[in-house]
Amino acid sequence: MDKGLVAPCVRASAAIPGLFSPVEINGRLLVDGGVVDNLPVEHVRAMGADFTIGCDVSSPSKRGKRPENPFESLLAMVYIMQERSTSLNQDMCDCLIKPNISQYSAWGFGDSDKMIHEGRKAAEAALLHLGKFIQKKN
Repeated sequence: MDKGLVAPCVRASAAIPGLFSPVEINGRLLVDGGVVDNLPVEHVRAMGADFTIGCDVSSPSKRGKRPENPFESLLAMVYIMQERSTSLNQDMCDCLIKPNISQYSAWGFGDSDKMIHEGRKAAEAALLHLGKFIQKKN
């Protein structure tokens, strides 16, 4: 979305099929874009971006762990879709930030402080790469 009210767009971005209802905006039912394109680098470039910073915070599917209920099966499906669309576009980013958060659940907030810490560490590690780009531009 490139225009309109922010709140409905954010709500649509959180609409995961099977968990949260789609949001209707301008006659279209919208869900989380991660279902189709979890790292939309092409779209950002088409909007005019010269340099792209991607941040992969997708939760990898727990390979080998058998889902124990329908909810876990649904989550596994979402993880697989996100993994696929994210991995296709990672190489297109000029800078990819990938926090080490695979040990945390994307559905709980109990570890949010630890996840934020990991995100900060990954972003700080990317600063060297970003600094080189800024130097080239000047």
